[in-house]
Amino acid sequence: MEIFVNSKSMEHFAWVVALTRVISAIFRHEGRPVFLVEELRSVFDPKGGYWAKGRYVPSLVAEIGDCLQQHMQRLGIAQEDESAKLKGG
Repeated sequence: MEIFVNSKSMEHFAWVVALTRVISAIFRHEGRPVFLVEELRSVFDPKGGYWAKGRYVPSLVAEIGDCLQQHMQRLGIAQEDESAKLKGG
């Protein structure tokens, strides 16, 4: 599995490339990478988050974690009970 984030913003290019490489490496080598979603979703931007799709997102990294969680659920990697735990429920 390999993760790519497409962005036209060159301002964040270096950290986005680094993040996607680390995520991809974890997915290739970790037997159960669900922990990664929780870690990403807990990142808060010190400048503040934003509203997307009617809910508050604490950072771009957290939103990447949300996307990964949804994808992992569709693939059957993360079960509903794990996802509820990751959401804090």
